[in-house]
Amino acid sequence: SLKKVIDDFSISREGDIVLSIHLNASSPQATGVEAFYPQRFTDAEKNFATELVYGLSNIYGIRNRGIKDETKSQHKRLGILKPNGLNCLVELGFITNAVDLIAVKNEMDSACSFIANLLWNYELMFKPDGSINK
Repeated sequence: SLKKVIDDFSISREGDIVLSIHLNASSPQATGVEAFYPQRFTDAEKNFATELVYGLSNIYGIRNRGIKDETKSQHKRLGILKPNGLNCLVELGFITNAVDLIAVKNEMDSACSFIANLLWNYELMFKPDGSINK
């Protein structure tokens, strides 16, 4: 269940990276990539979210809707975004927009490679004890 997944993430530690990947839904005219970071965020979380939406919107050729703290989401609090580690929820595009959906499907390999490389680069920022490499 979603509650179990969220509870399991509650034991996240410094150095963990949690990326929750979604497709948005709204009117057929709504378009674009957006990401949410925790209300109490670190610079790394905000930078990660910025790089993520910029890269994905370029790969997909769709609008960059920007980054927002979780209080700007429709739920006001996103349970998956925990106080420890690096946390981000990304909306790849709108499942209700044909252009977004086609772009997400057609560019799946490129997007996955981009995300994997971005995660790897941020993983290298952290030491095994969770402190940040300088």
